[in-house]
Amino acid sequence: MSAELKGFPAAPGLARGPSLCWDQHPLKIPRFTTSDSKAEIKRLEGVRQQAGEFLTGLVGSNRGRGTLLIAFGFFTLLFGLIRMIAGSAYIKDERQTLVDVRFRLLRMRGLVNFLVGVLLIAVGVLLIVMRG
Repeated sequence: MSAELKGFPAAPGLARGPSLCWDQHPLKIPRFTTSDSKAEIKRLEGVRQQAGEFLTGLVGSNRGRGTLLIAFGFFTLLFGLIRMIAGSAYIKDERQTLVDVRFRLLRMRGLVNFLVGVLLIAVGVLLIVMRG
């Protein structure tokens, strides 16, 4: 069975394998109306105020700071791992000394990112455990 697919290719060239088709039903967005729009706006402003107070309180506590440090540390650690694992794009026979030295220095920065990420996670956990 053969079918012509339309759309944008992810990469140029020929590909073999199963093809999946995304069912494109129109998105149904419900519409609501209100009889008292001023009350709805007042309610929205109240909820925004509560959310702002919650976030301010979270950042002002050790638990909130710890959570932020853990999240930032996780992504820093992940970035460092990616830097360390990623291989050079050049084939070994085509590598130049300067490119190789630069690549190894980038790996060292990946190690630094990894260590900083671990440190941030550890400090974040300590802040949460301190409960202040």
